[in-house]
Amino acid sequence: MSDSDCRAPSLLDGWTRGHVLTHLARNAERHVHLFECAARGEIGNQYPGGMGQRNADIEDGAMRSAGEIATDLRRNVWNLEAQWAHATPEAWQGSARRPGGQVVPVSDLVFLRWREVAIHIVDLNMGVGHESWSDLYVKHELKQQEDAHKRNDIVIDPRSSDLDPALRLAWMIRRTIVEDMELGPGFQV
Repeated sequence: MSDSDCRAPSLLDGWTRGHVLTHLARNAERHVHLFECAARGEIGNQYPGGMGQRNADIEDGAMRSAGEIATDLRRNVWNLEAQWAHATPEAWQGSARRPGGQVVPVSDLVFLRWREVAIHIVDLNMGVGHESWSDLYVKHELKQQEDAHKRNDIVIDPRSSDLDPALRLAWMIRRTIVEDMELGPGFQV
């Protein structure tokens, strides 16, 4: 990607591709932090400075050069993969605090990272769509989304069960519109 490619709009309102890529880098970095905390027997906060700090970090990094953004993303992905590879059993059995305050098993972070990457690759607006999602990812994510929608009392149009699973998922996480089909308000991924 060139610098101008990074400044181009993503599919996320108000975010450029540079914002999305910086978000992916910070997300990987924060997951490393959560594993480090778990290895010490602590429950770490994904964003110790809260969502304000998260948003500021993304804004600060989004306008860097494409090379700087790519280097940052690569470094943090490699650090996360190294953390996964070398994490102790105690770390894997630990807990982490997500941005909304919920405490989850550290082992859930692998799926949560998969979610971030799968969804945001589409959000980059570079010709990759929800059709690229693996069947395995779609199967697991659909279950997660259906459960989340039920917990949040969001009505899912029953006709959506007739959709292709990847399209249904993209619709449920508000990454596509399906004509004549509505999803209750209030829930965003």
